[in-house]
Amino acid sequence: MKPCRNAKAAFTLVELMASITILAVMTFLLFSAFDQTSKAWLQGEARVETYSSARAALDYMSRELAQAMVNSNSFQFFGTTNAVAFIAPSDDRLGETVDVAEVVYRLSQPSASAAGPQYPGDPFTNSIPPYRLMRRYSPYSETQANCRNYGLGTGCTAIPWDFYLGNVNWMETSPSNRVGVLAENIMSLSFVYVTTNNYQFLYWNSTNAASIWQNELGNGGILFNKPDIAGAALSPYYTYMTNHAPAGIYITIGAVDSHTAAKLASLGTTSGSAWNTITNQATKFFTTFVEIPNQ
Repeated sequence: MKPCRNAKAAFTLVELMASITILAVMTFLLFSAFDQTSKAWLQGEARVETYSSARAALDYMSRELAQAMVNSNSFQFFGTTNAVAFIAPSDDRLGETVDVAEVVYRLSQPSASAAGPQYPGDPFTNSIPPYRLMRRYSPYSETQANCRNYGLGTGCTAIPWDFYLGNVNWMETSPSNRVGVLAENIMSLSFVYVTTNNYQFLYWNSTNAASIWQNELGNGGILFNKPDIAGAALSPYYTYMTNHAPAGIYITIGAVDSHTAAKLASLGTTSGSAWNTITNQATKFFTTFVEIPNQ
């Protein structure tokens, strides 16, 4: 008697469960690999964008600083450890004609002044990093109508082009419509000023006045008994600085990518091990040297 041929071949319940388990594991592994690759790609794009922005800002600052003009009449140059102000032929980045202008670079952080923040109520203010690298620009043709005194947070009593009027804090005044952001997500900005005989200073003052840019430096202003970067007692300093710009400037920018910036912002504080770990691992530093001719 022949066996029955009507029975159909099929998977057992155990085989079906094993197949589903294997498929689920493979799907999970593939999804995890894709997710990690996608995150790495996005982080890489963010780093490239941020670092390209920092390098472009360095290049832009270098071109303008290399054209700084200082003379015994009026053109002046002031610099601190994290801000610089000078006169140079430049443009407002809006396609207008190049003109001699006041230019200021600093971060969007409050000043050292006890009188209050550098930009009270201004949208370009960050109390904690990451900051924005700001550029203020004041051409000769600017009127008083748009002028703002950033040190006091008020309007101006004169035109922003006011170093001719004997205002030793002219670097505080500039048109509000000519303030722009050069780079985002900046953790630090520092300047070191070099003389022709290679002395290095953490500040620069092209005049022989002692109280300059007080909203930036605090109530003490720039004093002539400050040491150079090595701590040497070189005095009086105006023999090195009066009526000329530095021979060169080292500029260093520390930047993070946008993902790191968002992570730091979520912490809401600059203290603690999490902040230190993230900033130490993620901050990328860019340094350049700018030579200023004919000093």
